[in-house]
Amino acid sequence: MARFHEKTAGTLRAHYGASRHNFALHASASAVLARKEIKLFFPERDEEQLTLAIIKPDAVGAGNADLIRRMILLNGFSIIDEMAVQATVDTVETFYAEHLEKEFFPQLREFMTSGKCIALALHRVDAISMWRGLIGPTNSETAKEKQPRSLRGLFGTEAHATHAMAPTVLRMGQEKSVFCSLTISSTRAPLPF
Repeated sequence: MARFHEKTAGTLRAHYGASRHNFALHASASAVLARKEIKLFFPERDEEQLTLAIIKPDAVGAGNADLIRRMILLNGFSIIDEMAVQATVDTVETFYAEHLEKEFFPQLREFMTSGKCIALALHRVDAISMWRGLIGPTNSETAKEKQPRSLRGLFGTEAHATHAMAPTVLRMGQEKSVFCSLTISSTRAPLPF
């Protein structure tokens, strides 16, 4: 029994286990196995996700970053990490590479390099679609008309105020390559915005 083994003495298994084969408790051996085992018992449970959010220069410059952060938290997200970013032309061209050849790209590049952004790593169940729902339609005028309580409806200018990754493009590698110091274990102090 576990209670008679030096390595397990004092553990819950040692206290509650009946024998070497009846341990009373189970612990998943890895994160991958934990997800698989949770799905076995709770098939309807949605997966927790990370997503990247960017509070853009117009919202930061207008002093709305703290209010946007509070609204993010009130909507069930955890902010795992955040950092202030002054985007460079190279950063914008890398991050928005799929838009490089589009007619609006020069204005996008100019806007994204015009001031500080705040990059946030957000976490919650179904984070990607919940974040896209919270920020509202891409066009801020449409957001103001059809979803006035969305972040773009409340804070959006022509430049949209916030950013969401498209689910088909969401890759931690892309996020990390552009915002390389955005890490999940950071203990940074709150930003002064």
